Amino acid sequence: MMMNIMPNDKSMIKEMIAIIVGFCFVVAVVDVFFAKNPLYSLLGLTVGCVLSVYMLIYMNIVLFRCMDASGSDQKAIEKYVIKHSIIRYMSIVVVFAVVCITNIVDPRTCFIGLLGLKAAAYLQPVLHKLRVKKTVS
Repeated sequence: MMMNIMPNDKSMIKEMIAIIVGFCFVVAVVDVFFAKNPLYSLLGLTVGCVLSVYMLIYMNIVLFRCMDASGSDQKAIEKYVIKHSIIRYMSIVVVFAVVCITNIVDPRTCFIGLLGLKAAAYLQPVLHKLRVKKTVS
């Protein structure tokens, strides 16, 4: 099933992905100077950044599927959203548990990378307004 995504929605997702990557880049630059094992730490940050982008895209897909089914039963849509929210969070919990148990990458920086989604959610409206003002002027 192909979804119709309006250009504004695509640009918003692109902006948020850019903010997540930018956030992780800034954290990586700081982390290189303070980490005891920079490679271990940067790999954790990369895993967290990828998980943030995954969560963003997954939420976007679920949201648009719900909007496409807006004429359907509200209870069915609500169950769909709840089911996919649980799937999204459980997949993050599983990956984070594997990271913590195996210690393949740094769990702390992985968690910080996950916070990139929060940073994107808070910064996107502000940066979007700045970008729009810049193009209008």
